[in-house]
This record gives sequence, C-alpha cells and structure tokens, in this order.
Amino acid sequence: MPSEKPAKAPAKAPTLLGPGGDLYYKLYSVSMLNVYDAMILGLSIDPAARGFHASQTRDSKAPQRVALLDLNPTALRKTKRRVEVQGASRGLAPVLTVRADAIVPVPVNAPALTAKFDSVSAFLLLHCIPAPTPVKAAGLVANARRLLNPDGVFVGCTVLGRITRTTSTPADIIDWLPRRKHGKTVVDFGPAREAQMAFREGLLGRFLISAYGLVGIFANAEDGPDEIVDALEREFEVVDTWIIGRMMLFRGRKPKAD
Repeated sequence: MPSEKPAKAPAKAPTLLGPGGDLYYKLYSVSMLNVYDAMILGLSIDPAARGFHASQTRDSKAPQRVALLDLNPTALRKTKRRVEVQGASRGLAPVLTVRADAIVPVPVNAPALTAKFDSVSAFLLLHCIPAPTPVKAAGLVANARRLLNPDGVFVGCTVLGRITRTTSTPADIIDWLPRRKHGKTVVDFGPAREAQMAFREGLLGRFLISAYGLVGIFANAEDGPDEIVDALEREFEVVDTWIIGRMMLFRGRKPKAD
C-alpha cells in the first residue's frame, strides 16, 4: 500500500526578522497573555496615555468590521475571542484575522483586507520589533496608509529609546484627553510641556524599559521620534505626535494617494 503523504507544515508569514529575532512575538504564549493586561497595561503604561484614540467619527448604525494582524497565532486567537465577546452586544461583525509581519507589505488579497478601513491602530508594537528604526517605521506606516479609506486615521503609540527631537515638533494641543477649554476638549501642549512631562519620567519606568531590553522583549534602544515622524509625514498629510515620559503617541490623517 502507498504510504500516506506527511501533512504540510503551515506556511510561514513573510518577515524581515533575522535568526533569533522572533522572541518579541513568540514570547506571548497562552500563559503569558493571561498576565499581560496586569503587567503591561496595568503597570507599565502612563495613565495619561490611556485615553488616546483616533478621534474618528463613524456611522453607528453600520456594522463595525474589525480585522486583527499579528505574527503570533495564539495572540490572534485570544484577541479575536475577547473582541467578539465584548462586541457581541454592539452589533460587531465577526472578527477577521491575518497572520503577517506588520512591517512587511501586507497581503492585500487576504479576505480580511480586501476592503479599506476607517482606522488602523498599532499600539505598543514598534518598540518590540528588532529592526532598524527607519525600516520598521516606514514599513508599518506604509501598511497602515494602504489599508485606510481616503478619510481614514492611523493611530498608535510606542516606547522610545531616545526622546529628544531634532527635526520634528509635537502637536500644539492634546485633543484626546477629557478636559475642556473654551468649549472644546483640548489641552495646551507644545515643546515646553512635552519636555516637562518627559523630565518627570519615573525610576520605575526606566527600570522596566531596561529590563525588557535586556531580556530581548524590547528592541528600541535606537528608536527616536524624528525617524517615526519622517515615516508618518511620507504617508499622511496631517501628522500629530506627543511624547509623554518615554511613550510617543502618534496620529496620521488624510492618507496620501499612491
């Protein structure tokens, strides 16, 4: 009798990572994800950054379509379940998933990505990717721009290794915090306030960043704001950025045409 053919191994997603550069996403096993929220979202993130959002309006009557993209299939499965549970009462369409490297040109022929999106988010991602800052910033931002509608918004944050700006400047206001001024939700910001907030970076934050870097979870020692702003400005007409401690929050609006 002919022997059975061995099952084919699942195809690997194209990636720019070299040998040993995959710890940042393989680390997130089921057990690690169970403590991720408390360890990262609860302990590591500045509370001032938690209210950041895309400031994008949408038709609340239309079903909301959500797609998740990640290299880690375990993270995709767990996040898909969580989002669908939370969205069950809000008319959320089934969540689609794509296994891919966020800094490699996305597979736009994938069923989840054939239609454009109103917003794309990339929170707490760039600082983990072990690639040169200009390379990973350019790849991520270009992917986001290609996936957005003409009036779409790209929003996210990353932990910087270097916080000093040379060529870029912060946005004049913070428009995503729940404070009101002259009838609008705005907070004066600008270079002076950004520098003041960065100066207040605590010892705990410095310790955590150093520890994550030593074990290979973070790869952001050379990540500075200017390279990220350059990538955003190549792909978007309007770019807003803020630095709070070592956290850089960014938003790109009005995607440029191909």
